[in-house]
Amino acid sequence: MLYINNEYGQLFSITDEAWDLFDSYYIERAGCDIHLTKEAMFQQVATMTNHCDIDDFESKIIAIKLNDEGNLIEVNSSGIESQVFDDYPDDWLAAYKTQALDTQGS
Repeated sequence: MLYINNEYGQLFSITDEAWDLFDSYYIERAGCDIHLTKEAMFQQVATMTNHCDIDDFESKIIAIKLNDEGNLIEVNSSGIESQVFDDYPDDWLAAYKTQALDTQGS
């Protein structure tokens, strides 16, 4: 399992199988930091935001994994699964980046 956070403060856990669909250049382009442990990710986000509520961080993690058919899916903190429908499986993160920009503009 790997953990990433992007420049907008969104947190992700990624299974090894899902990680195989990504390349390091894409992750770098998307403005992400990669962590080997959840604690390391939380520590960085806490330092960046001056916010240290671990339960709050836990509730915001989006899990990225493969379903039984080998499709890339995301699972939010409520357990709701969504298949990623994109021609380029590693572009799911770009959608979050766009969503974060839209949210900030509101």
